[in-house]
Amino acid sequence: MVQGVGLRFYIKDKANELGITGWVKNKKDGKVEAVLQRLSGWPHVEEDKAKIEELIELCRKGTALAEVKHVDVKWDHFYDDLMTEFEIR
Repeated sequence: MVQGVGLRFYIKDKANELGITGWVKNKKDGKVEAVLQRLSGWPHVEEDKAKIEELIELCRKGTALAEVKHVDVKWDHFYDDLMTEFEIR
């Protein structure tokens, strides 16, 4: 369970530090779901990917109170819902 360990706030803080937009939310089954985006685009694609990979690694570690068992990652390129900040839903 993720309640009470501050994982969403931790992810939001780290995303803001890295300049990543998107969102994070708790799911009813106790999992956490997040969408990570970078808006700089070409020619910074590799830099953006590196920032997102850095945040994914931080998600794997979690907070001091969190026990992260598994992180599924799906890379996708979609532009229907580009965000300008990172939010907790």
